[in-house]
Amino acid sequence: GRSVMDHVTQAIEALPPSQKAVLVLRGQQDLDPAEVCEILGITDGNLRVLLHRARLAIRATLDALH
Repeated sequence: GRSVMDHVTQAIEALPPSQKAVLVLRGQQDLDPAEVCEILGITDGNLRVLLHRARLAIRATLDALH
């Protein structure tokens, strides 16, 4: 079967571009929230909402595996 990481990767690929961007920049690039906001031209509040939605979408994908 496919690994959990495969499913996570697929879930990330399926995210809207803005959500994917915040996840990648915060997670994989390890940038500060302020840097991410500057790069994407969004507010801190917007960043938190996008990150939260992205995480919920990935969690939903993982929950569906069980």
